[in-house]
Amino acid sequence: MARGRGTGVTFDDQGWDEIKQRVESLKGRSVRVGILSSQQHESGSGDVLEIAIANEFGTEHIPERSFIRAPYDQNQQVLSQRKGQLIRGVERGKLDAERALAILGELHVDQIQTYMERLRDPSNAESTEEQKGSSNPLIDTGHTRRSVNYEVE
Repeated sequence: MARGRGTGVTFDDQGWDEIKQRVESLKGRSVRVGILSSQQHESGSGDVLEIAIANEFGTEHIPERSFIRAPYDQNQQVLSQRKGQLIRGVERGKLDAERALAILGELHVDQIQTYMERLRDPSNAESTEEQKGSSNPLIDTGHTRRSVNYEVE
């Protein structure tokens, strides 16, 4: 609350300046979700990022198994609603921008990992299933699944 100089008028912004500052703390911030770095796959079968790209887009020998784009498309409404809730949390001072974006990142990581666990089609070649001992086309040792992460920028 402030008094106008010599006017006898009192201004009460009711916390608007603080709310504005909190909302502006989100400006230019984002969260990236996916396989964010190259690393050797624990099985020795190659680079995790390269394996992920081959499955996401397909190759001559590997059918497309989009595990990044597909769960995003499936969950756009849920992500949008959650984003709105988190923005309101920042506005009210219950969360800071960093934590709000981290919560959104954690949610989408979970959505992607769940999608990977449930994917069955297109299936592996019979020889691949025998070699892996599993019919899940995206999970062998679980290393790629565990490599899905988020980063607040």
